[in-house]
Amino acid sequence: DSINNTFAEKITGITIGKDHIIYEAVDLDLPSGNLWCDRNIGAKKTTKTGGYFRRNGFTLDKISLDSAAGINWDSYIKLLYSRLKNETIKYKSVPEFILGHGWDIPTKDNIDELINNTKVEPIQNKNNCIIAYKLISLKNANKFIIIPSSGYIKIHNLYDKKDAMFWSSTAITNYDCNYCFYIHDKFNISLSAADLLSSLPIRAIRKK
Repeated sequence: DSINNTFAEKITGITIGKDHIIYEAVDLDLPSGNLWCDRNIGAKKTTKTGGYFRRNGFTLDKISLDSAAGINWDSYIKLLYSRLKNETIKYKSVPEFILGHGWDIPTKDNIDELINNTKVEPIQNKNNCIIAYKLISLKNANKFIIIPSSGYIKIHNLYDKKDAMFWSSTAITNYDCNYCFYIHDKFNISLSAADLLSSLPIRAIRKK
């Protein structure tokens, strides 16, 4: 299930970069039937981090250099802001802007469902360092998504870069934080919290 309107340039006529990112919708046979995007927003490969986004409006903070080759991100950011501010075409979130109608930030319950219905295997590079994690459907071992090690950015510094993280849209009551998906190692998979000064990757979700 490929997403045809990769980036918003097809509807604006603006060329963002020489290479498109082809996002795929993955069916993990979850009870809800929800589909997960195969990669982080802005990642050219499933094992790459992609963009880091602030929770406040999910605006773009930084793109990791290794995943941004061939893309003019300055032009992309200008386009993003111009489209989000457009008075006639409204976008609820970065995933809807980039991937199209129906795509959004996962909720806490969406992430709980993902954790409870998949098993996790680490992916290592040739130096035996973990670079990502494979979340495999409990119903079908041939269906999986890859969550890269990313950490988070705060005040221009990258922290916990060996950990795999992405935003939830669910705020934590009485705290200036949101829930987030978190893997420290294959034995520590959970929901965690990230404050609104932090920037994390986004992994999109939509209904089937």
